[in-house]
Order: sequence, then structure tokens, then C-alpha cells
Amino acid sequence: MIDVFPEADTLPLFPSRDFEKTIAFYDRLGFGVQLHLPGADGYLILVSGPMELHFFPHPEMDPTTSIVGAYVRSDDVDTLFDILSPEFLPTKGIPRHEPPADRPWGMREFYVIDEDGSILKFGQQIKKS
Repeated sequence: MIDVFPEADTLPLFPSRDFEKTIAFYDRLGFGVQLHLPGADGYLILVSGPMELHFFPHPEMDPTTSIVGAYVRSDDVDTLFDILSPEFLPTKGIPRHEPPADRPWGMREFYVIDEDGSILKFGQQIKKS
């Protein structure tokens, strides 16, 4: 396979019904504001360490029909779960979280669904013994 993107980053882009609510939600997960341009043509960038999330305004978004998400690979999802501490979220409804669990497809994963229905799924490959 040819590496055609040697210096490229891939960054998730999510809808936000309300930038202020998005900022407050992700603040509880340890993200800070890097860029906040309000308004109908606004843009929002939130960062936590090397992780960067981008948002665009979508005030009429229905969270229950969202199909937006990103998958983040990690070497240690349990530690990442402890750092993000999403236990303040319920395990049903929107927003919500699911704690780390081994999946039949060979990954250990957890996820967080934000108030706009976007999913951040975090996973690591289960080591074969």
C-alpha cells in the first residue's frame, strides 16, 4: 500500500445544536476550547492532549437520528476511560456512555454519545494469548 498521506491528520467533524452546551458537555470529559466562532457559520474546535474534535452548527439536528461518529484507537482503553470519567452520564438514552468491555470482534471498547447523538468509540485490540 502506498502512503499517500504521510503528514495528514484525520479529525472528526460533528454537528452541534448549541456550541455552549457542546463546550459544557466536553469540558466534563476534559476537553478545552481551542477555537470558538459563534453564529450560523461558526466553528468549534475542542482539544484534549493530542485529540482534537471539530464541530459545525446544526441547530435543527435530531440526536435520535444521528449517524455521526468517530473511532479512536488506544493502547489502553481502561486508563483512557478513567481519564475521561464519563460515569456522570447514564447508560441509556442520549447522552450516554458504555463502560469498557471485550467485544466478539477482538476489540476492548467503550463509547460516549454526546447530547447531539454523536458517538465517540474508543477501542484497543485484545492481545491474543
